[in-house]
Amino acid sequence: MLKKILCIACAENRMTLCQFAINWRGAQLLHHHNTLVHGYNDPQHLAKTIVTIVARHDLQSDQYRLSLPTHVTILRNWNFPFNSPQKISQALEFELEQEIPFSLEEVITDIHFGTKTPQNRNVISASIHKNFLGTLITELQTHDIDPQQVTIHAFA
Repeated sequence: MLKKILCIACAENRMTLCQFAINWRGAQLLHHHNTLVHGYNDPQHLAKTIVTIVARHDLQSDQYRLSLPTHVTILRNWNFPFNSPQKISQALEFELEQEIPFSLEEVITDIHFGTKTPQNRNVISASIHKNFLGTLITELQTHDIDPQQVTIHAFA
C-alpha cells in the first residue's frame, strides 16, 4: 500500500517541502518545492503559508513532518557534572527557570543527551512557547494537515 509523507522544513528564510511515496519496497521522492518565506514569528501566518503551498502544489499527504526554524525556539547547550538522566532532568528544570523569559508552564522543552564522559554529560535543550506551537498546529489541523512529528531545523 502506497503512503504519502510530506516533510516541511522551515529554515530561517526558506521553506522546503518534500513529498515521498513510501511502500514496502522503499521511498521515492514525488515532489520537491523550495520557496522564500517571511513571517515565521506569527504562527497563523506560518500556517497559512504552509496551507497555501500544499494546496497550490497538490501536496496533500497521509502523514506530515514539520521542522521549525531555530529562531522560534530557545536552544541551549548544557554541560552537567554528572551522568544520571534523572539528576540532569532535575537540574535542567532549575537552569531553565533562570534562562527562559517565560514560566516553565508556558513552554514545551525537549532534551537530547549528547557526549558522555565519566565526569560529565553534554545535553541540548530546545524550548518553544506552548501558545506558538498550539496556534500553529491548530491552524494546520483546520486544513487537514496534522503533523505527526515536530522538530527543530537540522542545522541549528
